Amino acid sequence: MVGGAYCPVSPKDPPQRLQTLVNQTGSRLVMVDATTHALFRIDDVTLDVDAAISIDATFVDINLDQLSSIPVTPENIVFVIFTSGSTGIPKAVRVILISLFIYTKTFC
Repeated sequence: MVGGAYCPVSPKDPPQRLQTLVNQTGSRLVMVDATTHALFRIDDVTLDVDAAISIDATFVDINLDQLSSIPVTPENIVFVIFTSGSTGIPKAVRVILISLFIYTKTFC
């Protein structure tokens, strides 16, 4: 997904923590499955990944070159992980594209 960032969350977390993480990241889309859909508010935009994967290709006509017009730069955030929230509020740690690129080039 061009212009998107990955932020893993645990379905074991209480719904209040999940909502805090969604709010802090400014998420416009939350990817869910059948077991996690009920954990999010009804006004959160969700995408059921199980349903998206099982869509018959005859019903999908996607031009991959037109998925997004968002330019990707080395400063774009690609990954967000949260601290445990030992102070009461989870804190976001952001990884930008260039950092991920350098890490994978160096260690992988």
